[in-house]
Amino acid sequence: MKKSGRYLNLSLGRAFALGLLTLGGILSFQNCGTYQAVTNPLYDREVLASCLGPTCVQDLNYLTMQIGNVDPILLTRTTEKSLDIGGFCDTAGFPDSKIYVEVKNGTTSVLAPYQSSAKCDSSGRFRVLIDLPTNYNYDLAHSIVLTFRAVDSKGNEYDHPTGVNRREIALLTAP
Repeated sequence: MKKSGRYLNLSLGRAFALGLLTLGGILSFQNCGTYQAVTNPLYDREVLASCLGPTCVQDLNYLTMQIGNVDPILLTRTTEKSLDIGGFCDTAGFPDSKIYVEVKNGTTSVLAPYQSSAKCDSSGRFRVLIDLPTNYNYDLAHSIVLTFRAVDSKGNEYDHPTGVNRREIALLTAP
C-alpha cells in the first residue's frame, strides 16, 4: 500500500508539472503585446516645398495612391465574386477624397466606373471592396482601374496634374 501511494504522489506531481508547463505555454501566446503601426511609404520621403498628409498645404502634385495587392491578382474560377483592394494614399492636403472603380477587359468596360464608398483615411490608407459583375467571364483577363481624387470643402474633385492618381491592376483566373 505504501508503494502505490508513492506512485500516486509521483503521478500527481508529474500531472501538476505538466499542467504548469501547459499553462506557461498558453500564457506566452496571449497577444497582449504592442505592434508597430504600419507606416505609409508615401509619407516616408523628404518633405520638400510642401508637407504631406491631410493637415498640410493643398498641392495636387502630392495626390497619389499606391495599391498594396500583388499584381496580378489571381481569382479562383467561379468561386470568388468580390475583391478586397487596399493600399496607401496621400490627399495632397485636401480635406476629403473619393475613389472610383472600373472593371475592364482590354479597352471595353465590363463594369462602368462608379464611386465606391472608400476614402483615404487619416493614416493615409484606403480599402475598397469590389463586387464582380454577374456577367464576369473568368476565361478572359480583366483589369481593375482605381481613380483617386482629392475633394475640397466645396465638393469639387481634383486629379493629379499628370494623372498618377489612376492605378490599374490585372485580374487573372487561376488554373
